[in-house]
Amino acid sequence: QVISSTQSRVCALDLSGNPVFQDAGQQGGDNDDGDLQLLMSLLRQCVNLQVLLLGRTGMTDAIGTAVLLALKHLPQIRWISMSSNHLGNLAASALPDVMKTNSSLKRVSMVYNGITDDGVKC
Repeated sequence: QVISSTQSRVCALDLSGNPVFQDAGQQGGDNDDGDLQLLMSLLRQCVNLQVLLLGRTGMTDAIGTAVLLALKHLPQIRWISMSSNHLGNLAASALPDVMKTNSSLKRVSMVYNGITDDGVKC
């Protein structure tokens, strides 16, 4: 169990530096889909979450996109950090849609990833 029954009161979750998705995208990697599903389940339950720190977790572009899209359902999220991962233009392209539907999101950090100028233009 990741969080106890008080999970609906969790306002900050810091997984930075934990190799949650370290083997993501590599053949023979750990249960990355299971790790993503666990994180998505946790995010669905933490409706009061305001800060989500996922820097240096090894997340890929696809995982980052799924996490960003999940933010649409977190009405109080204010800050997400996904720095120093393996994100690219796919994740960056999901950001404008998330920002349109979630006005509470004010701070996003995606530095030190593989996002190109085309991804930033989204």
